Amino acid sequence: MLRSIRSGLNSFFVLALLGLLIASFAIWGIGDQVSGVGAQNAAEVEGADIPLQQYYRAFQIRVQNLQEQFGTTIDTQQAISFGLHQQVLQEMIQQTAYNQHALKFGLTASDEQVAEAIREIPALHDADGNFSRFLYGQLLNSNGLTADGFEKTVRRDIARQQYLASLGAARPVPELMLGTLYEFYGESRAADLITVPLSAVGEIEAPADAVLQAYFEDHQNQFLTPEYRSISVAAITPEDLMPEIAVTEEDVQAEYDNRRALYIIPETRTVEHIVFPSAEEAQTFTNRVRAGELFGDVVQDMTEFSGTDVSLGDVTQDDIDDDFNAEAAAAVFALELGSVTDPVQGQFGWDVFQVTKVTAGSTQTFEDVRQTIRREVARERAIDSLFDIAEQAQDVIASGASLSEVAEATGIPAVTVEKVGRDGLDPEGRLVNVTPNILPYLQAAFTFTPETELDLLETGNDGYYMVQVHTIFEQEPRSFAEAQTDVLNRWRAEERGRRAREKAQAIVESLQDGAAAAALATAAGGTLNQQPDIRRGNLPGSQPSGLSQELIDLVFSLDVGEAGMREAADRSGYVVAITTAVNRAADRQDPQVLQQLKTALGRNIANDIMVQYQTAMNARIRLQINDAAIRTLFNLDDQP
Repeated sequence: MLRSIRSGLNSFFVLALLGLLIASFAIWGIGDQVSGVGAQNAAEVEGADIPLQQYYRAFQIRVQNLQEQFGTTIDTQQAISFGLHQQVLQEMIQQTAYNQHALKFGLTASDEQVAEAIREIPALHDADGNFSRFLYGQLLNSNGLTADGFEKTVRRDIARQQYLASLGAARPVPELMLGTLYEFYGESRAADLITVPLSAVGEIEAPADAVLQAYFEDHQNQFLTPEYRSISVAAITPEDLMPEIAVTEEDVQAEYDNRRALYIIPETRTVEHIVFPSAEEAQTFTNRVRAGELFGDVVQDMTEFSGTDVSLGDVTQDDIDDDFNAEAAAAVFALELGSVTDPVQGQFGWDVFQVTKVTAGSTQTFEDVRQTIRREVARERAIDSLFDIAEQAQDVIASGASLSEVAEATGIPAVTVEKVGRDGLDPEGRLVNVTPNILPYLQAAFTFTPETELDLLETGNDGYYMVQVHTIFEQEPRSFAEAQTDVLNRWRAEERGRRAREKAQAIVESLQDGAAAAALATAAGGTLNQQPDIRRGNLPGSQPSGLSQELIDLVFSLDVGEAGMREAADRSGYVVAITTAVNRAADRQDPQVLQQLKTALGRNIANDIMVQYQTAMNARIRLQINDAAIRTLFNLDDQP
């Protein structure tokens, strides 16, 4: 079944494509460290090995994923300091343990399940959303695992998923629990909400200097100078070198020829195939299908195969030529959609083919991609040159050189800034505009200290940078004269908030005395928002009210006729609420929502079962960890 998918494919490292499919439910206590594990293995779990090479690749992939997620450079030592190496090992141990338990119970996956799982991988879909054998082959060939090994891993993953799914298959939900939670989460409230914006307070006049002076002295730690640093930054990217890279027309043409498979994609067809020992049987089969019978039905009637056993999947004309012969390939690719071929004599008998889908090929000419290839070739060569520069820089750094000395020796552009804050501003409040641009490296500059050893770091876009901190200018108290404008602004903000809070409190008291909400809102310069159906928001299918959770909690804490207040979620003022009605869920029970809640509770119960299962498994698992090999792999004994 998988022959048509595997044809022509060599290798792919499965973790690069699928990742770790099962996340760790809890942190493993990796304290069971023993020395009885094979030297090339990171751990042994229930008799199954976790090879060091596979473990290290998984670690590298996780670091790369984090760099892409956060848009910053994370080197190996930083990742280790975060405990990432332990987390990856924990997850691989967990995954391997599940695999072994699934194997113990004899669970496996059929060829069809494996093929379907591979076809559903988004990375293997073309622009039209169809499975692409070309993309599959490209990924496999570029990464280092045989297609057979990849499919075995997918088969193991499916078995593990089936095993885990079976653990939570039974989801009994007690009726008492269901009814109680439905009543709690299904209850709704009606409330009048009055906003009191800060702007309703009006203009705040400046107080006497003595008031501001006293405020300044009471809050002096809020009026400090920013922390500044004197730093040097050196940075270089492939784009810096590309203008110097010569790329000839012959180079571009050669690269186009090398990538021809990317630019010239042949037509593929989804093909079904059956073989008969005699031409007479094959012709009878063909005649029945052409008379209107379904291909799969006739297969079942005339052979021992089922309709699902005859699919070749998506194939090119060359695939058919390689697997059968040129006559068969020509016949298949001359067919109209839904048609069957005449019997074609092959190596094992008489072959009949049917085409169930046609996917057109595409061609990008040399002129279409000429400039793109030129840029890509120039960038690739620039990256190669950068690698040589990086090696040279590392050698100079190892000699104890400063950043400026390394930059001078290697030609990496560098700049020194005498005083800069975290925000990139100098003490005069101007943005520091220098070359190279230091803004991408300020996070590192304010993490390092003058004692931090110089290191060449990767930028995440194939570039390199260095940061050296010379001096740290600590925050210092400002004088009242220096901070007077900030003091006045902060005092006004606090005074405006205090007055708005007093207004809101007065509205609360008036509401509880029976005053009309609309009149109070108008008098306060605010707005009235009547909410007839505020819900806790946790019932399946319930629509959120758009209110903050703090305000919802306030409404549900009040009795009918009782009022209260909260600061607005965006700190733009205050909101006063008075609960006007309580609607019990039992009075308007919805069978569909009740069933959705039951399903959700069942999932939660299943998750609880999984946690309990894992706890029990962790207590009994046979686990050996090669601590010595892991410490050597990551140079942990050399860590400070």
